[in-house]
Amino acid sequence: MTFKKMTKSVLGVLLVLMLIFSSVSCTESPQVAYDNFFTDLDILYRLEQVAFNVEFGRYSDVWQRDIQSVIDDLETCPVDSEEALRINNMFIKSAQAFLDASQLFLEGSDKARMEGYERQDYAKSKYREATSAYHAYIITEE
Repeated sequence: MTFKKMTKSVLGVLLVLMLIFSSVSCTESPQVAYDNFFTDLDILYRLEQVAFNVEFGRYSDVWQRDIQSVIDDLETCPVDSEEALRINNMFIKSAQAFLDASQLFLEGSDKARMEGYERQDYAKSKYREATSAYHAYIITEE
């Protein structure tokens, strides 16, 4: 075999290997897709801000719109993984509970405030659960 033929054979093999590796690396796991969705929309930071503001008594209409915006973004989740959707629903329930709490606090009555504190505790609990599940999910491999 001549050097020219051998070079063509080696280049052909390299080309085939490049095609195989490039097609394999383009497929995105559900974990990566969900993590990218969260990162692109900055969901965790925004929910931390929601939790912080509700905790410290910031219940303005602006913050309620921010909470609703997070819920709206979460509802656009493009990942079809059953586990990702379960975790996403946990985050939606948490954000909805924060929204409910802020609305109760704005009502002003003592009864509404007490219910608001209960909703706030529930929201924080759900948020911690969802965050733990999210971190566990994105580090697993299928």
